[in-house]
Amino acid sequence: MNRRNFLSDTARTAAALGILQQLGACRGAAHGAVAGGAADPHFIDLSDRYFLRTLELYPVTSTYLGGDGYSPRLSGVNGTLRDYRPEALAAEVDFLTGIERERRAIDATRLTATRRIDHAVLGAQVAFGLRQIGERKYYQRAVDTYVAEAFRGVDWQIQQMAEGSAGQRGSTADWELIAKRIEAVPSYLSAARTNLLAGKSAGNVPDRRLVQHDGLEGGKANIEYFRTTLPRMAAGYLGKSTAAASLLERLSKAGGGAAAAFDEFGGFLRTTYDLSETTDRFPMGEAEYDWRLANCLHVTRTASDLYEYGAEQVALYEGKIYEVAAEVARDAKLPVSFGSEIERRAAVRQVMDHLSQDSPHNDDQLLTWYREAGERAVAYGREHGLFDVPTDYRLDVVPTPPVLQSTIDASYYPAPPFKKSGVGRFYLTLTGNDPAALKLNN
Repeated sequence: MNRRNFLSDTARTAAALGILQQLGACRGAAHGAVAGGAADPHFIDLSDRYFLRTLELYPVTSTYLGGDGYSPRLSGVNGTLRDYRPEALAAEVDFLTGIERERRAIDATRLTATRRIDHAVLGAQVAFGLRQIGERKYYQRAVDTYVAEAFRGVDWQIQQMAEGSAGQRGSTADWELIAKRIEAVPSYLSAARTNLLAGKSAGNVPDRRLVQHDGLEGGKANIEYFRTTLPRMAAGYLGKSTAAASLLERLSKAGGGAAAAFDEFGGFLRTTYDLSETTDRFPMGEAEYDWRLANCLHVTRTASDLYEYGAEQVALYEGKIYEVAAEVARDAKLPVSFGSEIERRAAVRQVMDHLSQDSPHNDDQLLTWYREAGERAVAYGREHGLFDVPTDYRLDVVPTPPVLQSTIDASYYPAPPFKKSGVGRFYLTLTGNDPAALKLNN
């Protein structure tokens, strides 16, 4: 199970972004952008309450979206982490149940067309939340979330800070919230241990590879980040500000406490789970896949149907690959044949080997190529008027932080949509100058 191929946390956040932005848009529509239906005011109030409360319940998602730029009510959320205690999760289930009760009481036929879509999306999202927490109890096996969430929250906070002079970044209030969030790590991991133990007792256990790569290796990277990397980074961003000394002292102390908590959490994972077992513990099977197709996407086909459809698509695009490979082979005068199936596959491999000769020599060049590609893309967008690209737009291409390297080869995180500060950031996982891996970036 190569988790880089799944990007589970990223996909989850992206889904939240798409859904919550749509719901958040209802608020603006309430001020006359769209002619209202008879039931619109009630639904606008409901969706806004859901939106704001969800960002309070998921503080790191709020940070990612720049929630404090959306509502003053979310101004302190950047100083918190998600509350995974059993009583908090039970309260969240009650909240979602109440939202769904109110949603069902609204006659969707009396909503405008746009809000009818919002009404259906809200129902799908609430059902998914109730299923994850109340039925599947995913929090009993969410090792990857527990390890990555605190780092992601801090990293996204720094990404969206306003830049000052002499390389400084962020205000005193920004850094105080970061310190507060880091100080919450020990209690956050304590709740995680409680949930994981309950999952083990119930047989709701994470896969051994999730524990090894995301839990132990990710936790080790967190120890280094909170104990060493973050204080050093903060010292540069705080510079000689009047509050720098006291903030650095607080951040160092909080970072040390977080590092110690992750060290203890790693020991807990080693003693709780058997890393030598051979059972494959997949996060979901065919029945859950079918449920998500029907509920989350309103797709009528089943997993089995899509498997057959996928086979057709593979055959279709294999044919297109053969066509392109034959064209490249002709231009490069490669001595290959596309006669039989075996010959076609061998020819594609030779074409790929030929293209791989034009690849970065090392990781420094790999980063340079990605940065240059980003610059060309921005220039192309401006030249052809594809987007209204601001004059101060910037895309940072940086090495993937160690704690995320088990899940990311390359991934883009936009600037927070609800704030004007911050920049887009593109993470690129380096290869350690591995020639074979570098050739994949031809």
